[in-house]
Amino acid sequence: MLLGLAAIFLNWSIRLPWDWYHSAQLIRLKGGGATDMFNDEREDENAMSFSPTTLNQVAEEGPAEAVASLPRPARRIPARETAINELYIHEILALLSCFLSRPSEGLVSNYNLTIFLLASELRPVSLLMKLIQSRTLHLQRMVNTNPYTSVDGELRDVVERLKVLESRKTAEPPPNPEFVLSDRQSSKLTTEVGAAKYRAMRWAGETGMPPPTIIPEGINFGIPSREAGRDIPSRVIYPESRQTDEERKQVKGTVLHFHGGGWTLGDERSNDLLLKFYANNGDLAVISAGYRHAPEDPFPKGPEDCIDAGEWMIKNSEKEFGAPLRFIGGESAGAHLTLITVFHLLKTNPTFALPGGGLLLHFGAYDLSELSSRLVFPNGAVIPKPVSKAFQDAFLPGMSVEDRKDPSVSPYYEVLVPFKGRLPRALFTCGTEDPLIDDTVVMGTKWLMYGGEAYTKIYTGAPHAFILFPENLLKEAGMALRDTLTFIQGCLEEV
Repeated sequence: MLLGLAAIFLNWSIRLPWDWYHSAQLIRLKGGGATDMFNDEREDENAMSFSPTTLNQVAEEGPAEAVASLPRPARRIPARETAINELYIHEILALLSCFLSRPSEGLVSNYNLTIFLLASELRPVSLLMKLIQSRTLHLQRMVNTNPYTSVDGELRDVVERLKVLESRKTAEPPPNPEFVLSDRQSSKLTTEVGAAKYRAMRWAGETGMPPPTIIPEGINFGIPSREAGRDIPSRVIYPESRQTDEERKQVKGTVLHFHGGGWTLGDERSNDLLLKFYANNGDLAVISAGYRHAPEDPFPKGPEDCIDAGEWMIKNSEKEFGAPLRFIGGESAGAHLTLITVFHLLKTNPTFALPGGGLLLHFGAYDLSELSSRLVFPNGAVIPKPVSKAFQDAFLPGMSVEDRKDPSVSPYYEVLVPFKGRLPRALFTCGTEDPLIDDTVVMGTKWLMYGGEAYTKIYTGAPHAFILFPENLLKEAGMALRDTLTFIQGCLEEV
């Protein structure tokens, strides 16, 4: 009887590992080359291997059946690939156990030891083998499961959503299709209508652009000019948190702002919302100076008003507003006038500085002889070539290209060597779709070359004047405002 039990044990110890090995190999017998599709060793996790079937191998008749017969593109399924790898491990372990399970020569003669091993290990080893076989079957089911069942459903959902989005795109017109004027519209309005009439149309909202928003909190006042009896119309906006005169004298600093508009359009009220943003977020009193416009008052009238406003603010900011002048800035033509003013102050006032502040220069025109980017964008949004030319010709009537390279006209040509160590820190911003992008990039680079602290921010896809657009219409506007606020707050940390 003992010999019979020993024989049973011998049969079990040899047969069971081989059964395990054959079970682990079933995946090779079933599904053909199912595992081959997962043997792509490329590093890309989303890589796909396609059947070598070509268009020449597809029958011309029965296109639906031909397409249906084409093999599906192979794709990696992480869980399935893991299961196959584990099956390979099982196969190797089973093969090793086939050789390790061979009985020793002393098994027959030392049958008492064999019976002891049979009694002590038969049940736990049998349970272990069953568990391993169950795991092997589970892995086989995972591998043999069709991976496209759930994916097809997901793809159908994606296709349906795309159809809905495409139908919305074609059915719904843009919220304001004339918000950005076309080349022809802008050229006609600014060159044929005339500046005075266009300004009136602008305030009436008849130009395709919404009229400027004037906030009631703004306070109008005048800054004395170099001409006796004539004041420069100006406007100050305080933080909403400071309501009384005493509270307003406790602001952290002041901002001198010059509006944009091609030296021809706009006034001190044109950018109330932007100035309110500066005031509220920086705890600043923001002063906007309404300089004279072309063509009625061409160069140098506008720059003279800005210089007069800058000199007055240096002398009177603390007395009138309770804090020193910390920031000077503007947009487009306003950024150009900012640099004209700053370079004048650096030349005429040895102690000029903007402590705890700097320059806010948004998409400025710094070389009025025109840099190369203006040739690349002949029909740029907002300021197409005919409009830009009309603005400059009105501001600089009869002036040659060489004369426009004078530093008093084009600040890019100012010699900055004498200002080393005195240049205020500056923030330059512009969009990639702005014809003035070269002006921003080269001026920001030159600022750094001569020891100035400069931050140049370029916004992909943004047109000229983008910072004045609503953020829900142009996300880059919000990005630029937040970057400007970061710059302002960083400067004020020194106060």
